[in-house]
Amino acid sequence: MRVHKVIDPVTGQTSWTVVGPDHLPVDPVESFLVYLVAIGRSPNTVRTYAYALAQYMRFLEGSRLRWREVRLEDLAAFVTWLRRPVDDHVVVSLKDRRSANTVNKTLAAVSAFYDYHVINGCEVAEQLTVWRDIAGKRYKPFLHHVSKGRPVRRRALKVQPTDRLPQVLQPDQVAAILAACRRRRDLFLFALLFETGMRIGQALGLRHEDMTTWDGTVRIVPRDDNANGARAKTRLSAATFVEDGDVTLGEDVIGCGQGCAPAVAG
Repeated sequence: MRVHKVIDPVTGQTSWTVVGPDHLPVDPVESFLVYLVAIGRSPNTVRTYAYALAQYMRFLEGSRLRWREVRLEDLAAFVTWLRRPVDDHVVVSLKDRRSANTVNKTLAAVSAFYDYHVINGCEVAEQLTVWRDIAGKRYKPFLHHVSKGRPVRRRALKVQPTDRLPQVLQPDQVAAILAACRRRRDLFLFALLFETGMRIGQALGLRHEDMTTWDGTVRIVPRDDNANGARAKTRLSAATFVEDGDVTLGEDVIGCGQGCAPAVAG
């Protein structure tokens, strides 16, 4: 199973597909990936799901299983397969094992794949999920007001993740990064990320009209047509505030194009 990048000749939109040993798209995976594109999922999301499902289909092929006939115990075997660096039970590999978080992301893709095929009459998906009551939970899913008081479906298999605290840059480390910037573009990008906590996709998708000098407002606007392919993680617009100097620098950088003049970090 291989993952290939594809580009729509009409729209120029980027997507991904999974091809089998016959060099043809794997039909159940292809229809799911096409669905993701149709509902506006980002190319990065489609790519992640494509690679996860390529692994899953490779496992099914090696285990002589059909995707419509998988049981929960088969998914458990898939988890074991994911956490083993090589397919051979005898050879001990020195490669790093996949983390619990990586395994869970793969399982999430497989779960979404089966959820999609429920509407196409795939009954096996019901065996791979459990119904749980969400009463007392702080998180409320979409349309909770409609399903309030009813159990919701969750995937039955999940690997216990390893709790790891995120690493945070210290002020002296940030100062060193800013001092090392040789172009105003780079200085603006790192200063903006440090001051606002914006995601990299949000920062790279900024345009001149998103910044207001007089009040230091920077608007985060989700777009699908950025020339650099950047996309905001959320589909909701938002606003953040930065120092006047950063906004002015940003307007200069975006207005003049690429790297512009060398930076002077102060």
